Amino acid sequence: MTRISQEHVIKRWLGLESRKPETPSVDVSSLTEREALDELLNAKPGAASFIWREAPIEWRRVTLSRHAFERLRVIDGPETLSWRALSPDETVLGAARQIARCDGEQLDDLTAKTGVDVGQVLSIAENPPGEPLVLVDRRNCHAPRVMDGNYRATGRALNLVKTDTYDPVSAYLGTSSRPVLKPIRNVVCELVRHRRRM
Repeated sequence: MTRISQEHVIKRWLGLESRKPETPSVDVSSLTEREALDELLNAKPGAASFIWREAPIEWRRVTLSRHAFERLRVIDGPETLSWRALSPDETVLGAARQIARCDGEQLDDLTAKTGVDVGQVLSIAENPPGEPLVLVDRRNCHAPRVMDGNYRATGRALNLVKTDTYDPVSAYLGTSSRPVLKPIRNVVCELVRHRRRM
């Protein structure tokens, strides 16, 4: 684990977003951290809002163990829409297993039913990019959620499901700072999670 600045994470994430055709191109290097966050919030208001809602956040760059990767959860959202609809257990691995069980028209049906572009996941699985995922750890006894990179993570997980081979995945892990006084339950949860983690 390497500690990194929030500015670095925001600018890398914004840089990835600016490559998408539906997002206006931005010269990320010329922006201040605040300007970059404003641009990111405009591009990804739902996914990126945790950065200001849960501030301050400590950021680390990590390489996920297989166990930690298999436990990653998809982004928050309504149960019947998007990633949560694709993964009933809310894990990235669950989404990949759902895709692996389908073929042909079933894949199109899965895209229509969930709103997740399953074809994009399959394309990523063939040639996985190396950009780090953006994860948030809310210290609530649950595995981190993927806030950016659900397609990339699911593509990697699909390879894992098909080949039983794990190529290490890097991520920016954001963790909300701990309050000075923490309820006992949270302390116990954190200890349990730490034993299972990375």
